[in-house]
Amino acid sequence: PRTLMSSASFNIAALKSYVQIFHQESLLLVEKMAPLAETGSAFEHLPLINLATFSIIVRSMCGLDLKIQQKHHDDHPFTSALETIFETFMSRIFKPWLLSDFIFRFSRLHKKQTEAANLVKAYIEDILVRVQAKLLIAEKNK
Repeated sequence: PRTLMSSASFNIAALKSYVQIFHQESLLLVEKMAPLAETGSAFEHLPLINLATFSIIVRSMCGLDLKIQQKHHDDHPFTSALETIFETFMSRIFKPWLLSDFIFRFSRLHKKQTEAANLVKAYIEDILVRVQAKLLIAEKNK
């Protein structure tokens, strides 16, 4: 069953549609980076790349074009929340006393991580609702 699912995802038609998505999102990324590059000054490129990557993932995996790069300059609540979760994880690694869940629950980091995790969960649920609605509409139109 798993091989059937993965082989269906990687047929030629699907791959061609992914390349088109990558191309479109890359053009948007270049449009956003060009003015920054023309200044000759250094700029932080990772937030822009993270946003483009997030948009590519949502478009290719869920079939939804939420216009993420167009609506958000270099930051999105979802990507910020993921970064917060990662930073919290790293803080726990480098501060061994926070590895204890009992101690961690009383730290400010726990509240920060919980809020970020709730935001990520809510955004994913919103995307799933949109995908389900899209599938229902497609099914009715058959």
